[in-house]
Amino acid sequence: MSKNKSSEPVNYDSMKCIWMSSNTVEYKLCDKNFDCDNCVFDRIMRNINPGNSASDSCESSNFQSNIIRRKLDLLKAVHYSPGYHYMGRSIILKKLFDKTYYLGLDKTAYLFLDNLKEYEFQTAGSGITRGKGLLKLWGEWGETEIVSPINFLIVDKLKHSIADFKVSSWLSLVDADPDEIRQVELTEDEYNQNLTDLSTRLLELENEFNFLGARLNDGGLKVMTLYEATGIEKYKEFLNLLFA
Repeated sequence: MSKNKSSEPVNYDSMKCIWMSSNTVEYKLCDKNFDCDNCVFDRIMRNINPGNSASDSCESSNFQSNIIRRKLDLLKAVHYSPGYHYMGRSIILKKLFDKTYYLGLDKTAYLFLDNLKEYEFQTAGSGITRGKGLLKLWGEWGETEIVSPINFLIVDKLKHSIADFKVSSWLSLVDADPDEIRQVELTEDEYNQNLTDLSTRLLELENEFNFLGARLNDGGLKVMTLYEATGIEKYKEFLNLLFA
């Protein structure tokens, strides 16, 4: 069970199990920090989900050894939600009142940030201009930076622990100009195209590293993260695509 379950999530949607998000089950909140590979419920669902053929069941049994295919499967559960403002592939906003918004990362960012160790977010009262650094992230793979899609004023930080990245998408409260948001935010079609672009790149990576399964099955290498599967250089290239 997640060690953060006792802390109340800021956003209900961010706690939905992928099976609830995809409308396969009516109600199920995640209590495993979205560690689906080690979730009993997830394994049960993959065995009983209608439409699974014998070949699907065989593929499911090898799912843990194919992290790229695993990420693809999880990406299919991500969808556009009305009421959110999608600022590119990673930043999302939700209006609180007037010109004040919740700011956080989209689910795609959480899905692909493996072994995140530390982050640095601008402090309350900071004014962030478009194109300047908003959030820095560090992991075993190195570091990356997310730049601001528009001008923001940081009103308050909502989260302070790296573990919070597993609990809620909301990182801060910000003030922003609604007109500027409308000029930059993605339409539903644009958002879905971004998901398609990410899926296409994952499939390309899978084709490039199709030897991985054999190396795992012979007991040689145990791969648990995307950057271990692709190598750090290609993983960081993928992050650049994600955070563009």
